[in-house]
Amino acid sequence: MPLLRRSLAQLALPALTSALAGCGADIALPSDATPATIVVVSGDEQTGTAGSRLPQPLVVEVRDAQGRPVPGVSVGFRFAHSAAGAALSPGSAQTSATGRAATRVDLPDLAGSQIVEAYLTGAGMPALRATFLLTARAAAAEGSGSSDGGNGKDKGGGKGGKGKGGHGSGGHG
Repeated sequence: MPLLRRSLAQLALPALTSALAGCGADIALPSDATPATIVVVSGDEQTGTAGSRLPQPLVVEVRDAQGRPVPGVSVGFRFAHSAAGAALSPGSAQTSATGRAATRVDLPDLAGSQIVEAYLTGAGMPALRATFLLTARAAAAEGSGSSDGGNGKDKGGGKGGKGKGGHGSGGHG
């Protein structure tokens, strides 16, 4: 009986290999699950008021060497420099079936540029990083306004200033 099993296995293996070789282009192989890159998908270069939450989440995608998404990888998010009031929620996330992970950003209390890094966490993960550049602008002080009260009226004192220079159409250049 062992001889018969071996003979069947020897016949079945080449037949299976030939059948699969004929369909080579039609076979969709799963990801090799080894992260090779982490790329910014969306949320980069946002600007918001200091101390507020940015409107869009920061989203990254983890891909293997063939550019396929890698699900189930832990991605950490952190500010490159600590700042009072700055927060990321969540601080880490698992990649979805599409290889994506996201976090929300609360900007720091002070105006200025902020860098957020996304990186792979866990033992044996490659040292891959993606960065986001964000800007916190100063909050407008309550009760303040421009010297003209913010009404945008011309203070030049001239009459009939329409169509003379400026950005409107029909002006004389």
